[in-house]
Amino acid sequence: MNQQEPTLVYFPPNDLLAGIERDGPFRQLSVDGRAGINATSIHSRLKIPKHTINEDKGTLTLWIMPTEDLYSASVPTYIDPYEPLYYMYTMLSDIPDLKNVSDASFALLWNSKQWRQLSSKFYKGNIFEDALYPHDMSLASSGENVSLNAKTWYQIATTWDRQEEVFRIFINGIPVGSCAMFADEVKHDPCGETLYAGNPALALSQLSFYDRILSPEELANVFEHEATKIYYDVQEALWDRHVGDGLRKYTWKPMGDEWQLKMDVSLTEPEQFDLFHVQGCPTTPRITDDGLLYETYMTRTEEAKIPKDTPPPTEVIDPDQVYLWTKEFFEGDLAVEYEFMSLQDNGLSVLIVQASGMQHEDFMADYPLRESGSMRIVWGENVRNYDWEYYREMDDVRHDIESHVLNKQPWGRQLAYQCQPQHWEKNVWHRIQFVQEGQRIRGTINGVLIFDVIDDPTNYSGPTFNCGHIAIRCMWKTRLLVRNLKVYSKPLFEDSVAL
Repeated sequence: MNQQEPTLVYFPPNDLLAGIERDGPFRQLSVDGRAGINATSIHSRLKIPKHTINEDKGTLTLWIMPTEDLYSASVPTYIDPYEPLYYMYTMLSDIPDLKNVSDASFALLWNSKQWRQLSSKFYKGNIFEDALYPHDMSLASSGENVSLNAKTWYQIATTWDRQEEVFRIFINGIPVGSCAMFADEVKHDPCGETLYAGNPALALSQLSFYDRILSPEELANVFEHEATKIYYDVQEALWDRHVGDGLRKYTWKPMGDEWQLKMDVSLTEPEQFDLFHVQGCPTTPRITDDGLLYETYMTRTEEAKIPKDTPPPTEVIDPDQVYLWTKEFFEGDLAVEYEFMSLQDNGLSVLIVQASGMQHEDFMADYPLRESGSMRIVWGENVRNYDWEYYREMDDVRHDIESHVLNKQPWGRQLAYQCQPQHWEKNVWHRIQFVQEGQRIRGTINGVLIFDVIDDPTNYSGPTFNCGHIAIRCMWKTRLLVRNLKVYSKPLFEDSVAL
């Protein structure tokens, strides 16, 4: 048998119902030369009797076509009593209740909740929360920021190696996600004997199982061989975002007299620490001869694992993470730059800028200073901000390459997501720059432009921010040095006089 031939095939376009059982109504949809089967009821089910998911190694490919544009969506809690998990779009599962992702031991799904994650999971449990804690890691491959166009065929692929505990996910032959790499313990559960499908938002075609792991090159060849039409604009967008090997060079320099250098600290002098407020982990950060050292806890404390169970406005106890806030409140256009050096694999660091109260006020002056290192101050309290996750090596993000996220909080609006095809070299200094001029926001690292975006204030996510404090935040399991922090500002008002 040809090494690149699948061992099992379902939904072949010339006989969609071959070898499967079905309950409920379906229809055949044909678009751009490919036929697929589409459920016309949320209760319709396809039953796939055999698979290879329980083998030690393998590959699964599935063609899908959305019946509507699938993009990010807000998740109002008032819908939950009527239909919990309505934002889960399950393609395959080993239990008939497709939206009950937690009880499935295998599931292939896309969800519209904020980050547009395409995921394959190989264990029984919650795909989101369980991914965060290293002593109870479950195996899932998640690709962030995957949008799907209506009436467009995509080939989804997932590969698995249960012995090596390596799981990956692809779209149209392009790698978009990988599993955790830093867990102390992992689990993966056997898949049920039958797989189920049937989502009215998706048409399905050609589900193939392989008895080995197809390489990225082989998956790209399989995609090109099976595609009845290649949407080159879709391919280019996927490649640019999820591989990112064509990012252009750019280094920002202050141009003109309007830019004022407001802060210039080496972070190697003990007295410079007085310029900042520390929130969170009591053992970090601290000034050293090499720079400001972040050294957070390597494991999560029990009380920190359940912050969402603490009703606001009670402050969430979380000693495992830390913020270093500037005491100075800046107003106007802003440029921030510094050097960072990671001392180990793992961890996460975030640059937070233009952090103010909800109506332009100084939240650090007007309200009690926060003490907890909880993430909630970024996304779920009365502090609006831009946050750039620029160093991401936590357990719930891909680890095969670097990725970046720029968010506008607390609306959870994602302004940018970008991957790079290399990892940050450890024990080497890297230079980060964040520049905001009006609605335009740019970010660079080592002279490479990561994002260049516009924050439109008319799209239901608050005004374009133009004032606030700056913070460098580190999550648990982080060893990071920072030095040579510079802050430039272009004043919002030329004639401002204190009264």
